Amino acid sequence: MAVDNRTIYSRITFDLVDAIAAAENNKLHIDDALIVAATPTVLLDFNAVEERFLTHIMLAMKRFFKRNPRYFDFSKDAVSEGLRAEWLPTIEAEDKAWLLSDLRITPAVDQDGYVQYDSEFFAKLAQSSNHVDRAGYGEQNFVPRSTRKSASKRSNVVLTTVEPDIELANKLAPYIAWYKKYWNEIHPKEEYKWEAVKHFQQHFDIDAVDFATNIKESFAKAKNLLSGPMYFPLAMIQNHSKIAPDDVRSAFVNLYDETKPLYQRSERFLNDISEIHKRHIEAGHFKPTDRDFQSERSNSVFLAFRFPDKHYLYKNSVWNDFKTEVGLEYPPLTHFPTKFFGYELMANQVREVLMADDVLQTLLNTSEPDDTYDGHLLTQDFMYAIAIHMLDLNHPPIHFE
Repeated sequence: MAVDNRTIYSRITFDLVDAIAAAENNKLHIDDALIVAATPTVLLDFNAVEERFLTHIMLAMKRFFKRNPRYFDFSKDAVSEGLRAEWLPTIEAEDKAWLLSDLRITPAVDQDGYVQYDSEFFAKLAQSSNHVDRAGYGEQNFVPRSTRKSASKRSNVVLTTVEPDIELANKLAPYIAWYKKYWNEIHPKEEYKWEAVKHFQQHFDIDAVDFATNIKESFAKAKNLLSGPMYFPLAMIQNHSKIAPDDVRSAFVNLYDETKPLYQRSERFLNDISEIHKRHIEAGHFKPTDRDFQSERSNSVFLAFRFPDKHYLYKNSVWNDFKTEVGLEYPPLTHFPTKFFGYELMANQVREVLMADDVLQTLLNTSEPDDTYDGHLLTQDFMYAIAIHMLDLNHPPIHFE
């Protein structure tokens, strides 16, 4: 029987307390903590609770369970097993801490990936009566989703190309129709991305004397693309630029060199910033526990803002939700030199379908007359809308397994 959000919050808290107490030296890894916290949410009556009353982990699981309703029939152990196999691998490292950050018991995660908990609160709850779980889960065992061998089999060779999906236009057709129908509801929520790219294009100067100030101004409208709770890639780039502007500038010069393969320069950028970060920690500019927060996700923003007609905004969880919803059978991103590289190959195929829709192009041209991005920002927006807004608008999934 489904229960309310306050009861589930309490259950999550007690389960995390028990997990911390059972962990060696009371050190609970974030991956294990996420499974512990996510499992009871399958019992929550999501339809009876407004999203503003849901914690981060509850909201994430609301979207996951809507696309995976078979979990409602699983036993507790089966829910945990399934989430570890099917949900956890889709979560970016930078989002893991955020998912638990609004729980009183686990407000942060250290650099080694272990949850930092409120010790006094933990001690108080750990000494309370037994935390008996009386919730009524289902009885079925976990059964992995069926996948075609061609899509699931790991390639012995790292992929640098993707075979065209000859059925892609047919698969996307109902989603494009939905996207066009709700364009006037969706686009106002996402038009800040067009504004942010335009602002960057007007202000960025790789040769700026005050490079730190130029970066701050250029990305001033990026909002949640480069910042958020427990996620500070832009702030860290700005901080490093104040200390070593030429080193950071050099890293960007390499990243923006379109004559080099994307996966090479993206990886080098991450390595360059990591080395800068280490030097600055050793020099005492940052605490040893501070992270540089750079990732392929932040790289995609840096690249898409600089070359919006060539690159896409990337977020692993959005791609996975979109791919699952539409029923695409592309290879996993882990089969490519980098996830971002593989994502762009497949996004290119989606973009070609979108660009062939005259009605959609008219909507885009009317809303964003200055868009000269060859469908790249539109493609990301389309995939984000299917992954996120389709459920926000309480639209039932179109694709069923």
